[in-house]
Amino acid sequence: MPIMPPLPRPQRRHIHKIIHATRDKGHARRLMLHEGRSIADVHHLFVAARSTIGRWLRWYRDEGIDALEALPAGGAPVLPIAKLVTLLVLLMQFSPQDVGYQHSRRCTELLAIKINKLMGLNVAASTLRRWLP
Repeated sequence: MPIMPPLPRPQRRHIHKIIHATRDKGHARRLMLHEGRSIADVHHLFVAARSTIGRWLRWYRDEGIDALEALPAGGAPVLPIAKLVTLLVLLMQFSPQDVGYQHSRRCTELLAIKINKLMGLNVAASTLRRWLP
């Protein structure tokens, strides 16, 4: 049983152009569902789970071709390194008692707490340790 009904020729040509223009092979894979193969054939051809293929079809039916585009890759949030280093250098100019520490020595854990409180971040003490001279 075919997955999708046959598409009109202009729409098929449009899909082929997108497939040839994209560098994202996952996007090309999702776009090739229009060939009218069964879910089992697509499963064996692309080595994709049947549930994944069903999800692709649901996206296509609900939102059209644009829904099959890959989302931008996620990643770790980028720290404002320049601001952090500036603040770290500024904090290092003061004595520990001026910044509110009870001890006479600095430690990166206390610096991390102070920087996280001032900037609203979650920077680890080991990260600050790598940035210190």
